[in-house]
Amino acid sequence: MKKSYAYKAVAGAFLFGVTTFLNAAPAKPQPMHVDMLSKPELKDQVIMDAADIDGDLEAWWDIGVKYQTGDGVKKDLKMAIKWFEKAASRNYDNALVSLGDLYYKGEGVKQSYKKAFELYSRALRRNIPSAQYRLGLCCFYGRGTKQDKKAAVEWFQKAAAQVDPEAQYMLGVCYEKGEGTAKDLKKAKECYKIAAEAEIKEAQKALERLK
Repeated sequence: MKKSYAYKAVAGAFLFGVTTFLNAAPAKPQPMHVDMLSKPELKDQVIMDAADIDGDLEAWWDIGVKYQTGDGVKKDLKMAIKWFEKAASRNYDNALVSLGDLYYKGEGVKQSYKKAFELYSRALRRNIPSAQYRLGLCCFYGRGTKQDKKAAVEWFQKAAAQVDPEAQYMLGVCYEKGEGTAKDLKKAKECYKIAAEAEIKEAQKALERLK
């Protein structure tokens, strides 16, 4: 009898505890401190952490751009390079181009046209015009690769076909001066016009000069 009574007492206490727990009001979440929401660098840190966990290549590149330009965070080329390299290691084309630009200009890294050319070449997986245009520049000036103006024109044409205004301008230069292709002022003006409409100042000046 004593054993049965003790068992019932323990069981009753357990059920009472469960019922109390289930009926208890849920704990209220603690509000985020206002200061945390008012600081952009903390907001960006949350975004960075989430991007890192998700493996979002575009977000990694975007974070690099923020650090490169000082958008929402303190400008920091070392951090920009870190995020560009992170996305570039997975062959994300925009990151490859951005990283290539830093090597081309020698910003935050030792200047290397060869490295820039390699990065631009890797960015061709989806044939983005920004990579095609930059490869054209490398070929045109012989930077990071052997000078080949005919190849440069081909790259500019590919990028221009995807409405890259800078490529349109350079293609206009090639047609005007007969660099890598036959001289053709009519085509040069057409290219300059398209680039000028996209507010490329050099193209606007070229049109004025060829009037």
